[in-house]
Amino acid sequence: MDVSSLRTLSLVAFALAGAVVVPAPAAAAGWNCSATGLAGQPATLPTAANVGAAACQAASTGGSLPVLPAPLQATALSAQTTLDGPADDPAEQVATATTQVSGLGIGIPANVPVNVPTTTITVPLVGVVDITSALRTLVPVPSGNLVDLVGTTTTASGRCTNGSPVLAGSSQATGLAAMGQALPTDHAFSQAVDVISATTIDPSAVNLAVLPAPLNSMSALVIQPLLDALPNIAVPATVAQVGLTPGGQVVQDGTLTQNGPRLVVSVAGQPLADLTAGQASVSRGDVVCARDGGRGGDPSDPAGGGVGAVPQAQLACTSRKLALIDVISRADRTRFYGAADPQYVGRRVEVVSLWNGKVVARPVVLPDGTFAATAALPPKALRTSNRARYQARIGAERSLELKLYRRMLVEQMSSRDGTVTIKGRVLRPLARPLSAITIKRRVSCTTEVTVKTVKPDKSGGFAVTIPAPPTGQAAVYRLQTRVPKSARNPKLFPTYTLPRAVELRR
Repeated sequence: MDVSSLRTLSLVAFALAGAVVVPAPAAAAGWNCSATGLAGQPATLPTAANVGAAACQAASTGGSLPVLPAPLQATALSAQTTLDGPADDPAEQVATATTQVSGLGIGIPANVPVNVPTTTITVPLVGVVDITSALRTLVPVPSGNLVDLVGTTTTASGRCTNGSPVLAGSSQATGLAAMGQALPTDHAFSQAVDVISATTIDPSAVNLAVLPAPLNSMSALVIQPLLDALPNIAVPATVAQVGLTPGGQVVQDGTLTQNGPRLVVSVAGQPLADLTAGQASVSRGDVVCARDGGRGGDPSDPAGGGVGAVPQAQLACTSRKLALIDVISRADRTRFYGAADPQYVGRRVEVVSLWNGKVVARPVVLPDGTFAATAALPPKALRTSNRARYQARIGAERSLELKLYRRMLVEQMSSRDGTVTIKGRVLRPLARPLSAITIKRRVSCTTEVTVKTVKPDKSGGFAVTIPAPPTGQAAVYRLQTRVPKSARNPKLFPTYTLPRAVELRR
């Protein structure tokens, strides 16, 4: 591929790339979502999910890698859209679009410019002959990739929070290098790198067979002395310009479009690639969130809670960057709710059932740092045993293991007008007389204060409203009571809820 071909390919590709992204309809029924993979110059038909559909739905592409035009390579391209929550209630749904690009490489063009100065020799009976092209063969041209990018993840999500639609997006890139030189991914830059380093060549070393006709068929006794008479030639470097712009987002008419990072590469001033690594879009459509005047956040519900405050509070007192906040049995399903460090936004979490080592759910970490999913219940023989445990995993990061069955559960937490309401249940058998429930609030990672004690009703249910702490964005509570070991053994043992955070509404 010569420089003129690169220019032609780029112009053609730019025209084609304009047809890649299809915006979400402005008046969709319910949520709308779409995701597209790599797009730009050189053009490629991107991996796409749910593009042009009237409503958000589960869709996924990327099982087979599309053929990419030279000089591009990639190990994986994927696009996925999901819609979690009850099918008949958009206010309870979470719409997500995610695209990932892995192992992206931009190769060194086969005919990359080699800047040998124009050189001629005067041959008896022939005249002046330009031997520049032959001298280029003396300059070592590297092979492989000019640019390597380990991966990008671009995500957008929509959900109802406290009676209002919340659209959020994020984009991340990792492992960018040009000619082996590490480059940043967290800010915009343009960097010059040498594709071919400056060097000096000796014309006398050229292979006579690569000289232009008729020199390549003449006697070496005639040609070699002419080459030996030439001085060494300084060859300047061939320079590439590599630029990256982190992904940005556009919000317009109820639609958030999150673009992935843009990578622009040129060689010797001629364009080689101009790529956007992914685009994710979510639209609120005609979703009405304020169904009940704005409900408080329920940490077991992915549509509740605040943006960022709850995950930060849940992770504040641990060195782990991944937490299962709760595992609960509800409506014949196991529901998982968790939080992750901001670096994992857009990544997939593997929720593993530890009794058999199987991955039972693969939710995406949303821009607010939460993730939620459901799975089938364990076999009946395991459900109330200590074996029914789950763990969340992202790469080498692991959450604590959580049991499905616990004797006291927090079923809902909400905050409003400077108060916190906690609702839950103590599971049978219950103490006789009923044991009080102590509500404790975390003050620091090593200190808790007792806020209140309450009694459950005769079925074990309880609901209590307490003053919120005067400062902070979120508060973490843990409840304690005593229950009999079993219906046959009345001896009382302490039982606790998991630490649960709630965003404070004042």
